[in-house]
Amino acid sequence: MKTIKVISLLDINDGHLATKSLKNYNQVFLQQGSIDGACGPYTLLMALLILGLIDYDQATDMWWEKKSTRFGKLIKSMQTHDTLFQSGTDLEDLKHLVDNSFKKNIDIALSESKGKQVVNFVLEELKSNKPVIIGINGKELAHWMLAIGFEEDEHGQISKIFFLDPSQPNKSNYWIASINIKDTYHGRYPYQWVDQSEETLISFEHAMSLGSK
Repeated sequence: MKTIKVISLLDINDGHLATKSLKNYNQVFLQQGSIDGACGPYTLLMALLILGLIDYDQATDMWWEKKSTRFGKLIKSMQTHDTLFQSGTDLEDLKHLVDNSFKKNIDIALSESKGKQVVNFVLEELKSNKPVIIGINGKELAHWMLAIGFEEDEHGQISKIFFLDPSQPNKSNYWIASINIKDTYHGRYPYQWVDQSEETLISFEHAMSLGSK
């Protein structure tokens, strides 16, 4: 028998994925624009929503945020990047955004490894109820997603990791994407992204977990 485990801060409320970290339920999912390369910042914003450090109204109207607030400082740091993050973001960029804004409120843990080491890091952080930003690479693919849970059988073997994917439309579910970590392939890209219409194989490269202090 398989069991789905999702970090405890999440719930489904009125058909929307929401966080229970604030007094009121607060929507979590954010979808990026179709022409930008800002998947990293979008996953970071969703993690901040899950932790209750910003609310949904702030996230969806962020350019009006006062620059003196913690969130305003994050936005200011985002504005130093090239237009629409066309060059994307790396792990150091995402850490820099947090360090310049919510450093006093968030404990960050980094994994700069690749492959199975990243998987092990992610699973341990998820078991501690922390959202985890993960970088994935594939053939002509470089992307960030937010891990929020996993699938486990009665023997404790974990077969899938579940994600919020800012590049996909919202669903009335705890996750939008999943990657099979049980059945692996040989080669550079050993893991299958199982939600794609065509077979998409990926590798894991780098991750960052966020927890409230």
